[in-house]
Amino acid sequence: MIGCSSQKTQDDAPKTPSKSQTASLVPEMPVALVEDWSALFEPNPASFPTVINALNFQSTKQEIMRVSPDLLRTRRRAQGTSGWRSEKFPSVTVSTRLSASTQRLRSVRVDFVGDARPTLTSLWGTPTEGQLEGGLTAWFWFDDSRSIQAILQRNPGGGSTLQYWPFIRLETVLQAPSKDTGELIPEHLANLIGQPESKVSPLFPEKVIHTGRNSFHGSLKPIRKEKRYFKVRFGMKDDRVATAEIKLQASVNPNLKGRVIELIKPAWGSPKTAPGDAQLYWIREGVKLVMFAPPPFDPNGPPPKSKPFLRLLFSQVSANVEAVPAP
Repeated sequence: MIGCSSQKTQDDAPKTPSKSQTASLVPEMPVALVEDWSALFEPNPASFPTVINALNFQSTKQEIMRVSPDLLRTRRRAQGTSGWRSEKFPSVTVSTRLSASTQRLRSVRVDFVGDARPTLTSLWGTPTEGQLEGGLTAWFWFDDSRSIQAILQRNPGGGSTLQYWPFIRLETVLQAPSKDTGELIPEHLANLIGQPESKVSPLFPEKVIHTGRNSFHGSLKPIRKEKRYFKVRFGMKDDRVATAEIKLQASVNPNLKGRVIELIKPAWGSPKTAPGDAQLYWIREGVKLVMFAPPPFDPNGPPPKSKPFLRLLFSQVSANVEAVPAP
């Protein structure tokens, strides 16, 4: 009689799964879906759709019309999204917006039926995530050579929207005045102080004149990660620019004050403060720059009555300015 052995044979021993077996057991990570409509875009970050490659933010209404009249149709709530559509890729719509005063291209809008972020990321690389005014999440790509930003947002009702806006760098706006101003540009505010109104006013074709108040508002292109043209308020005296003031939205960037100071320092030097005054200021070449920071946010306090702004005021230096280094 043959007895039963309790010893395990070599075949009974547990085996290490082979590489091919392991691969079959572990599910593969899903590959990001690249939509066919990617053919409508170049691989350069923030590049315009190929249909409007020949356009830029100086293009006129007539130039846009020559590409396609459909580009001038805008989004209508009653009729849904309308604009230019490719017969091959009808899920993508391209439309443009003109400046009311100059009738030149102001912004470009591309509407997608689905989430465009995976496909655009495969084309342009990983975007920068951030927040727009109101705390809305957005993803940003930049073309620094042409000063264009592409801003993607998801739509609450589904789909997504990509918007193209020009941008200027905040450090350009905060440049110190030049000894020789040369040709005036609207972004270099310090150089506009003391200039005749007849030279400054034409730089801002979208200006709003305040009759009786000796001032006017001009518009500058959005800064990076912003969609709104932001206003500059100019104060006049004896037909010359006496002051220029801008406001920066502080609610979406609690570190804005520190960032702005670091941008100002290389050109203007360390900030100063007058005795008994907590506001920081800088002086260069007869121009004074003053920073008015909003009060610190108190999470346990009552909500602010209005949106917090950081104000920057450029003006001509008054006589006998005393200053001590800021702490």
